Parts: sequence; structure tokens; C-alpha cells
Amino acid sequence: MVRRRNKRKKIKKDYQDKKLSNPFFRKKKKPEKSKKGIRLKVIMSIVFLIAIIYTLFCLPLLNIKTIKVEGLSRLPEEEIISIIKEDFDDKKLFVLSQKNILLFNKDKHIDKILNKHNFAKVKINKKLFNTLEVVISEKPYAFVYGENDNFFYSSKDYFLINEINFETESEEDINKRLKYFTIINQSEDTFIKNNDKLDVEEEYIRFITNLNREVENYGDEFDISHYIIPDVYFKTAILKIIDGPEIKFDVKSDLSKQLDQLILVKREKMKDNFNNLEYIDLRYGNKIYFYPENIINN
Repeated sequence: MVRRRNKRKKIKKDYQDKKLSNPFFRKKKKPEKSKKGIRLKVIMSIVFLIAIIYTLFCLPLLNIKTIKVEGLSRLPEEEIISIIKEDFDDKKLFVLSQKNILLFNKDKHIDKILNKHNFAKVKINKKLFNTLEVVISEKPYAFVYGENDNFFYSSKDYFLINEINFETESEEDINKRLKYFTIINQSEDTFIKNNDKLDVEEEYIRFITNLNREVENYGDEFDISHYIIPDVYFKTAILKIIDGPEIKFDVKSDLSKQLDQLILVKREKMKDNFNNLEYIDLRYGNKIYFYPENIINN
């Protein structure tokens, strides 16, 4: 057998992949950046940044010029505006003023307003370039509270909102006040605390609120004057009828049963003599006490 010789393939040299340099030509070097040029650019950038900061925060361009107050019906707008302007001269970083709308601290001023006035909610919006918008949500009145000859509107969460001056009330003010029932504290304890919130057992307010609603359902049959808390230790609430008796209720006992007894006294026993009574006491279960006893209608 004749063996065939393995023929090796000849690989052609590829001169294109080689990097050839001409020894007669020197490679051009890239020019180095001037250090002075770099420094100049850095300085110009810093100056430009300072100019922007100065323009935004120090010049009066963005100073607050207008403060709009919405939602107020019980206070003058100036009351809220003055609270906000109190801090206009306060400065941050020794230079920057709270008068600047970008630096104005909304949360801080909302807290200040709520600490001075018992609003339900306060919201502050920044309106570029120079306007603040303060939106107030007032707490609705729930009842009138009286103590030591001082009377206030109170919210349902027992915050005293506005004091009532009977001497300067207009006819409109009187009609507004008469829409709410009045609770007078005649106990030796004060219920008004430093934060203008009533510190009274909730069962009293809840009982009187329910009592007022039920009595009003009888229409003109009962002419309500006010309600009294005589002493917190005896768990008593009193309904005072205009030109009529004081009616004593036990705040721990069933309200509907006590009202049934009251209707029995008025319609069956007293009838036209009801307003001649000084008091009716419903606090002792099925026993009803009233004074004077000798005016029962026959």
C-alpha cells in the first residue's frame, strides 16, 4: 500500500491586521488641558451656583406678598395672617428668611395655627411666585357650655371654640345660639382645662345629648331652657323647663323609662299644672317625686 502524504495547507500571511508604524513620522500627542482653564471653569461654576442661590433665596423675587385665607366664618382673616407673619423675620442659616416662599415651613405654621385655634383641619398651599393659600376647616358647634357665668360654643369633642358675649349679641347671633342646647355646670368642680377642652365624664354629655334629641321629638310639649350638671358625684342631669320645673334624671339609668315616667306625670297627673311644679325627680326607679305635691290635677 502506498501511503499518501498529508499535504499541509499554506496559510497566507495577513498583513492587514498588523499595526505598522512609519518610523519617519512621529505620532502627534493630544494637547494637555491647561490647569488654568480647569480652575477658571470651576470658579465660574461656583460663582454661577452662588448667583442662583442668592437670586432664589435672598432677593425679594420669591418673597411672600399675598396670604389668602379660605373657610373662616368665626374669626377675622387677619387673625390667621398675623400668626403666619410672626416668623417672617426669623432666618435660617443666618441669612435666609421665612418670608421666602421656598423656605416657608408649612408644617410648623399649621401646628402654630392649630395650637391657637381649635380648627378641624388646616392646609397651606404655596402658589408661585408670591402667594400662600391657607384653607381652614372649622369644627362645627355641638352645644353651648356655661360655667361661672361664662358661656362658650363647644364642639362635639369638647373643645371650647368661641366665647359668647350676651351683651353684644345681635339678633342673628341670638338665633344662631338658640339652635344649640345649653349645658351649665353648677358643680364645685371646673371642667375647663388649660387647653380649652372640657374635662368631664363623657356619659354626662352623651346622656344630655340623647335626652335633648328625645325631648325635641315631643315638639312644643316641652319648652327647653337648658340642662344642668349639679354634681358629678350623684350622676344627675337636670332638664330645666322655661317657666316650669327642673326635671332630674339619673345618667346611669335607662333614659326611655325615665321619659315615660315624665310623660305620665305631665299628661296624666299634672296636666295644666305641670309648669307650677318646682321639680320632678325621676332618679328612683318606679317612684316619682315632685314638689309641691298638693297641686295634682284632679
